[in-house]
Amino acid sequence: MFSLVRYLKLRMFIAKVQAEIMAQCGNQELVNKICQYPEIIEQLDVIRRTSYYRKDKNAPFLTACYVLGSALDVYYFDDDLKKKCLYLLISRLNKARENPHFSLRHVHIFSDLEEKADSYIEKYDSFSLKEVKVSSPHFS
Repeated sequence: MFSLVRYLKLRMFIAKVQAEIMAQCGNQELVNKICQYPEIIEQLDVIRRTSYYRKDKNAPFLTACYVLGSALDVYYFDDDLKKKCLYLLISRLNKARENPHFSLRHVHIFSDLEEKADSYIEKYDSFSLKEVKVSSPHFS
C-alpha cells in the first residue's frame, strides 16, 4: 500500500522521466503509453527507492533508458511502438557513448541495454532506423 508521500514522490519521479523522453521524441501519446503502463510504474517505484543512481543528476536520463528498454519486453505493445522505443533507446545509448567516463560509470546498465537493443535489431531483421517516425523534428 502506498502512503500519500510515497505516491507523490513517485509521480514527481515519473514526471521527470516522462519529460526526459518527451524532450527527445516530442510525442506525448508515446510517452504516456510507455510511462503509464502498470508494470513500468512498478519498476519506476523500485528504481526511485533503491537504485544506486537515484540521487544522481542524471537519474532521469538513466531511468528513461531503462524504461525504453523495458518497453521492448511488454507483450501488450505493438511492434510499431517497440520500434520507436528501440530507436529512442539506440539514440540514448549513442549519446551515453559520447562521454566515456559516464558510460564506464554505468557500464552494467548500458551493456544490458545494448544487448537488449541488439537482440531486438536482430528480431526486426528488416528493421531500419530510417523507417521509424517518432513525430519529432529532432529525428528528421
